[in-house]
Amino acid sequence: MKDKGSDVGRKLEPNYGQISYISDCDGDDCDIKITEFEMYFDKESFEYYSHDVNVKGIECHIDHFLNGTWTNQLGDFGVDMQASDGRFVCEYTLNGQYSNFAKPFDASVAANVSAVFNPVNNNAFFSVFFEDSDVYAQIQFTGTFKNTPPRAAIGVESEIVECSNPNQSADVYLNGSQSSSGRPYGAALDHFWSDDSFGVVKVLSKEESPTIQLPLGSHDITHSVVTPRYSQNRLTTTITVEDTTPPELSAPSDITQNTCNSSQSVTIVPPVAIDACFGELDVVGMIISKNGVDLASPIELTSVNTVLEPGTYTIEWSTVDGAGNESIVLQTVTLKAGIRTTNSLTINDRAKVVLPDGGFASVLNAGPELTHIGRSAQVGGITSGGNVFVADFSEVYGDIVTSGIRDPQNVDTMIFTGTLTENANLTFDSMESDDLSGVVFPANPGNAMNINANETKTLTPGYYPVVTLNSQATLKLSAGVYYFEGLNINSDSVVIIEAAPEDIQIYLNSAFTLKESFVNGSGQQTDVFIGYVGDNTVELYAPFSGTLLAPDATVILGTSPDKTFEGRFVAGDLILTPDTVLTCNTGLTGDFVPGDSGSCTDCGTTPECSVDSDCVDGYCNAGVCMPNIGQDCSEATAVDLGSRGNWETLPANGCLKITEYPTWWNNGTVQLQPEATATSNVPFTWSNACAGNGGSGMFTAPWESQFFGPVSSICPTIINLSGIASDNIKLRWY
Repeated sequence: MKDKGSDVGRKLEPNYGQISYISDCDGDDCDIKITEFEMYFDKESFEYYSHDVNVKGIECHIDHFLNGTWTNQLGDFGVDMQASDGRFVCEYTLNGQYSNFAKPFDASVAANVSAVFNPVNNNAFFSVFFEDSDVYAQIQFTGTFKNTPPRAAIGVESEIVECSNPNQSADVYLNGSQSSSGRPYGAALDHFWSDDSFGVVKVLSKEESPTIQLPLGSHDITHSVVTPRYSQNRLTTTITVEDTTPPELSAPSDITQNTCNSSQSVTIVPPVAIDACFGELDVVGMIISKNGVDLASPIELTSVNTVLEPGTYTIEWSTVDGAGNESIVLQTVTLKAGIRTTNSLTINDRAKVVLPDGGFASVLNAGPELTHIGRSAQVGGITSGGNVFVADFSEVYGDIVTSGIRDPQNVDTMIFTGTLTENANLTFDSMESDDLSGVVFPANPGNAMNINANETKTLTPGYYPVVTLNSQATLKLSAGVYYFEGLNINSDSVVIIEAAPEDIQIYLNSAFTLKESFVNGSGQQTDVFIGYVGDNTVELYAPFSGTLLAPDATVILGTSPDKTFEGRFVAGDLILTPDTVLTCNTGLTGDFVPGDSGSCTDCGTTPECSVDSDCVDGYCNAGVCMPNIGQDCSEATAVDLGSRGNWETLPANGCLKITEYPTWWNNGTVQLQPEATATSNVPFTWSNACAGNGGSGMFTAPWESQFFGPVSSICPTIINLSGIASDNIKLRWY
């Protein structure tokens, strides 16, 4: 500092002020408050005032009124004071390198002074020099700087994050917006996010609030903030990325196939497994049960083509991701034997069971009774829940597996190409999709319907009582589902199927006799699906091809060598008469699927569930779909047609009665007359208890009058219509 006092004789006396408060330093920027300093000058040359000096980081405010000009001096810590346009800027220069600036200053204007300090030794002083041509003075402030670094902040939605990317990582949002420089006026900050978990600091981002990917595991995430003059602070939190979500494993559709062999290759495609964290995964398939019995040693599926015996299998598909999360789904695979019995099987002398290509078909007796192979009979492999009797000169081309024993009549004369397994621990499925228990028939079927010689009846899908075709009678059936209480087809009659085999199904309740084959419109034998619910004997004395399901009945096939049968046959007891040829062929008709024979979008129309309560979400969840046939048709439920000539409109599946006979009526024939506006046929049955009479008929579209009788006026005549429930019929009687 230069000393001019001796030259001018007038001297400005300095006074030392004290830095009373320094705070919020980040190493290079501080808030400084300097209070109560005075400077004494010669009264002739200077005026003096008390001043409060507030230095706020890069903004310091000094209010003063001084005469003269300012000059620039250096303090011991390299603080430059620069006067420029009424603003003082104090800058610290490293390594003692600085510049001096001095410009005229209008002392009458309040000046804003900016100052920057770097507290090297936590001690500093700040000197201000005032000078005119004759005098100068210095006022010096000393004190201790207190370093306050910036503040780092970490905001995360959760410290435990679920893995969500197939590269074993999760997207994590790191929020650093609450960080601050520690300065009231704010300051720019540089942000550094790093992962310090594995001994090496890995910089993740330089954004304030980035979204980053973190791999599985625990991560020590550090957020560092740095001011422009390299003061810094940091904060660390632990974020764990884990995988607790099981993989998505699609449930495969169940598989049902039919076979005429003792074993068959089934294509079983594994389901697809996708994991949010590990991507596509391998899937393991294990056969864990057969016919409802758990396997002691599950069988792993090593190929999409698996050879199975007839039965029902449960396959467990499983997958495990890299974190040990497991998903399991089950699949049912049913392989149905083309020739199957639920109680006993008899293949009489010289009868044979063959394949379409000329080989021999296997047979399955899932019942406890005997499997009988007659003399010179021919068959493929045999699986039986009961004992097996093999007569002399018989031929068995395949294995014999029985829960009992084989009883050969003369083992030296038989041909046996397979392996014998006796006392086998066999289990059999519970019929599964061949179970007809869901087919429900009405309690009141009405009177029997006879189709006589030279008479042709055309029936539409619906319910009918016992229908008997006499010689020279013709019955025509179109596509759809039919329910007969019974069907007796006598010799020289004709049943014409006017539909493709897969488009028609016939269900029978109590009787079925076949003495003439089903034919198509060209007169050629055709395939047909028959589901027989009852347990009375079924007699097939004419060639039959298609599917016959009669799991509770005795089924007799054939009476002479020219009677051949082809298709899939399920019976309680199956008897092949001598010389009968049965060809196993599982592809001739559509298959019966219980509970899925039709929709019931409106349970008041056709087709609908056999029980309305079974209609759920537009589909039958139990039983099969069948027309609404007015199951309870009696005097109490019937609609009265009133007097003769009175028109009455009612559903085409309704129940009606005639009671208001004229006084002169004793016994007479009734004429039922409809309006001729219909587009579908309506069958009906009628009965009159007092006349002891009844029968059946058909309104054929366009409807024509029907006659029946005689009926007695003493009793009501009950008419049960079996048309389509969604149609109406307008009737009057004479």
